[in-house]
Amino acid sequence: MSNSVKKLALALMAFFGAAALAAHAATPAKPTPRPAVARDWSKAVTFTQAGGIMRGNPAARVRLVEYISYTCPHCAHFDGEATPAIDASYVKSGKVQVEVRPFVRNMFDVTASLLAHCGGPERFFGNHAALLASQTTWIKPASTADEKTLQRWSNPDFATRMKLIAGDLGLTALMRKRGYTEAQLNTCLADRAMAQKFVDLTNSAVTDHNVQGTPSFLINDKLQDNVWDWQALRPMLDKSLP
Repeated sequence: MSNSVKKLALALMAFFGAAALAAHAATPAKPTPRPAVARDWSKAVTFTQAGGIMRGNPAARVRLVEYISYTCPHCAHFDGEATPAIDASYVKSGKVQVEVRPFVRNMFDVTASLLAHCGGPERFFGNHAALLASQTTWIKPASTADEKTLQRWSNPDFATRMKLIAGDLGLTALMRKRGYTEAQLNTCLADRAMAQKFVDLTNSAVTDHNVQGTPSFLINDKLQDNVWDWQALRPMLDKSLP
């Protein structure tokens, strides 16, 4: 082989060798796989077939149903004490789903329930918490109403009656602070079909589950007897976990 051919061969070898090294160097390293982020099931909210509103994993093996009256002081105490703990320890991980069903005892419960449901499932739990947290404020006008006010609240037109009650109790102002317009609130307060669903759910609670007061709780469709607060409910919930 002539010297010129040898030089060409060496040059080609050097060229392709350098190119191969460059290509190898340019190949990106495989990215380190990131650990999967656990889903926060407390953000999953939907209507249930029974007519309540559920938060959590639909496939959870433990189903907690809360029957709540918005005029019930024990319900307000329970929500403030228990809901953060239930979400953090049971719902977020997907172990437990929680369904809230209204238990209406009077016209004030109906009014508050209509407002809690205003905006659909996505807004329910925020409204629910706000109504219960402010219960001691808005319940006062209801408990001290005079005869003239009671007559106003007996207006035969359903939408007018609900609007008057909501306004006089300060519930309209509360919901306006939560971003609702007056027109939106009036539409929700006029929903007589929804109000009838609340009545039907209440009747079903009594006849089908023997619910006698609030708050009351079902775990996997079984009424928890003599359980009225978080201290009593928590061990029952733990016992039900697989």
